Amino acid sequence: MNQKQRGIAGTVTIALIVASLFYIPWRIESTGELKWAPFYRNPVVGRSFRIGEPIETRFTRLKGQRVWGIYALELALIGSIGAGVYWYARDEGE
Repeated sequence: MNQKQRGIAGTVTIALIVASLFYIPWRIESTGELKWAPFYRNPVVGRSFRIGEPIETRFTRLKGQRVWGIYALELALIGSIGAGVYWYARDEGE
């Protein structure tokens, strides 16, 4: 393993950790639409509604289900790109 490959392995490892915790999760909303929604998202959100003259804030429970297939596919894609770049960065003697 050369210096470039160590850097690539570290970068891919960090990318997998960050992506798996914050950036990749998807949900199918109750309307059937596919949306990005992180795992740490609050299940209840305050929304403002205009009912007559005053504006009221009501708490709305967010519905939907996670799409584990897309989540696994995207993590596998990050890993395979990292493996390809790692292989490309090898020395000629290896």
